[in-house]
Amino acid sequence: ETAQGQGEQNIFILADRRVHAYRMHEERLQHISTYEAPGTYQNLNINILDTNRNGKKEIIVSAVQDKRARSYILGFEDNEFQELHRRISFFMNVARIPPNFEQTLVGQRIASGTRLFRPGAVQEVMFAGGEPELGRGISLPDRANIFNFAFLPRNEDHMVVVAENDRLEVYSSDGRRRY
Repeated sequence: ETAQGQGEQNIFILADRRVHAYRMHEERLQHISTYEAPGTYQNLNINILDTNRNGKKEIIVSAVQDKRARSYILGFEDNEFQELHRRISFFMNVARIPPNFEQTLVGQRIASGTRLFRPGAVQEVMFAGGEPELGRGISLPDRANIFNFAFLPRNEDHMVVVAENDRLEVYSSDGRRRY
């Protein structure tokens, strides 16, 4: 992921247990800083979004720890990472959600039993008292999860889901599978 910061473009690269910050300098990536994830976290996904609407983008990371979702949110200022939220008990991602297709922070709890995700349980993430919480649900097909869907703006087909065997499924706005 990339983010503008103090007139420069920062590049964030996700590793198994670290987040690395780089900056382009003389056509090369210059390492700036590294954040070590807590404990036995295994990082899965990284996004950036201005979650608190202060004009600075935060770094959102979804991780897993001993079969539990463990997301965290970082700030990056003065070439250093700051922990803003840690031990969030659900996965998070950024998706463009209708009707305005603005980038929206979404979350999903891990399922119990043999399935990793609860079918159709993706929700918007809200901040109550400064802490991230799951809010309003998003209407998705049962095959969709926090990491495998995208809405298609300006198209009669409404959504793409990456299904089993890496097949793409296209759904109309009324939830019917078209392709």
